[in-house]
Amino acid sequence: MSGYTRHSKPVRGDVALIDLADCGPIRDAEPTDRETWEAQAETAILAHAALGTAFTTYDVARIHALPEPPDHHLWGLLMQRLHAAGDIAPVGWSTSHRPASNSSGVRVWIGTTSIAEAA
Repeated sequence: MSGYTRHSKPVRGDVALIDLADCGPIRDAEPTDRETWEAQAETAILAHAALGTAFTTYDVARIHALPEPPDHHLWGLLMQRLHAAGDIAPVGWSTSHRPASNSSGVRVWIGTTSIAEAA
């Protein structure tokens, strides 16, 4: 891609950022409406971001046993909104551990409170 600039470094290694053995599967139970899912996911992401460890959306979904969103695009929209609000910041890229993703590249995030405290 011409004119593309990578603004973050890849996260080295192909290990999970969390210990997936300690997590259950993502819930597939009952369908969740968008507002309910966004409230659950935002609460989980902000709680995880406050820990000061790097994470992917799949990490948060597994740790907090979140249901699948009504539309998979909602993950990106939520992360963009939290980034624009200054709650999280991208720190790199990793390989997804979501079984259906075929090891696609995913953004790695960290809470901005953690960044400020480390400085």
